[in-house]
Amino acid sequence: MKKDFVKKRRDIETRADVESVVHQFYDDLIKDDRVGLFFTEVVSLDFKVHLPVIISFWSSILLGDHTYQGNPMLKHIELSRKMKIDESHLERWLSIWRKNLEQSHEGVVTELAKAKAEQIGMLILHKIRINENNDSATSLL
Repeated sequence: MKKDFVKKRRDIETRADVESVVHQFYDDLIKDDRVGLFFTEVVSLDFKVHLPVIISFWSSILLGDHTYQGNPMLKHIELSRKMKIDESHLERWLSIWRKNLEQSHEGVVTELAKAKAEQIGMLILHKIRINENNDSATSLL
C-alpha cells in the first residue's frame, strides 16, 4: 500500500524562512497581470537591491531583528503618483502574500505576517489618500 506523505508546514522562525517567502512572493507578484506592472513597468526595480530591503523589512517585523532602515510609506506614495494604487491593488497584493504564506508555513508568526500585511496595506492606502488630498488642495490655491 502506497502512503501519501504530506509535508508538514512549520512556522516562520528564521531569516531564511522570511527570505524564502519574500522570494516566492515576488516571483508570483511580478507575473500577476493586476499588480506585476508596478514592479516591471511603472518602476524598474533592481531586485538584487530591492529584495534584501524587503527581507529586512519583514524580518524586523516578524523576527524583531531591527535590520530595516527605510520609509515604506513614502516609497508607496511616490509609486502611487506614477500609477495610482487603489484598494483592488492592495487586495490582490494581500491575496498573493497570503497564498504564499499558506503554501509554505503555518503558525503564530505566519498569522502575524498576514495580519501585519493587512494593517500596513491599509495604512499605506490611507497615507496615499491623505497625500492625494493635500496635493489637490495645494493645486487649488
